[in-house]
Amino acid sequence: GSSGSSGGSSGGSSGGSSGIAYGNGPMSQGYMVPADAYQGYVPMMGQGVMLPPATMPMAPVAGANIAGANVAGANIAAQQQYSNTSGVVGSLGVTYHLPSKQVNSDIHPRVGLLEVTVSDGTFRSLAAGEEIKVSVEDEAGHFEELEGYFGDDDKWHFESEPLNTGIPHIYDVSFEVVRMDMKRQRKGDKVIEVEVEKKVRDLGIRRLRLIPNRTVYLNYP
Repeated sequence: GSSGSSGGSSGGSSGGSSGIAYGNGPMSQGYMVPADAYQGYVPMMGQGVMLPPATMPMAPVAGANIAGANVAGANIAAQQQYSNTSGVVGSLGVTYHLPSKQVNSDIHPRVGLLEVTVSDGTFRSLAAGEEIKVSVEDEAGHFEELEGYFGDDDKWHFESEPLNTGIPHIYDVSFEVVRMDMKRQRKGDKVIEVEVEKKVRDLGIRRLRLIPNRTVYLNYP
């Protein structure tokens, strides 16, 4: 399974990479610090950035003033520091509401799997020669794009490396329409034709969290 692989035209598809979503639990005291406490925070190598839940900002507390900053104001400003709160349509904050199941016992217990299904209607909208490409990338750019493949079951399958604990493994699942064009290029004293992928259009992005030891199921759209 190589990432960005394709699986057939106008009824076919292509593979790529995926993402993770932040939990919907209550906010901890750590999120109530003034906004300037987040400024200049640089994670150590392999360390994730603390990501406030985008869907549950803490309600204002009457009369509360922490280190001279209003609680509600601090929360709003702090959330604006992170790209995962930028309004990408998807499942951020509700990954644990998506269907999932435990992985097989022969897989490392901290590996996260993702299975992506694209609707028949999306496939029917493709023109001749067009394919769907699915890519799964760490939204913060700290980790490699996930490798995946388009299976005989007409679904995309992705598998992570063992996930580090304490890091919010949030991934962007990108959906694109591509086509393969033939391009001539010179190789030595010969001119050969090679296939080159060309993006036709973007379909959308879904953002989610990979869960250690579980397969998360994502449907598009």
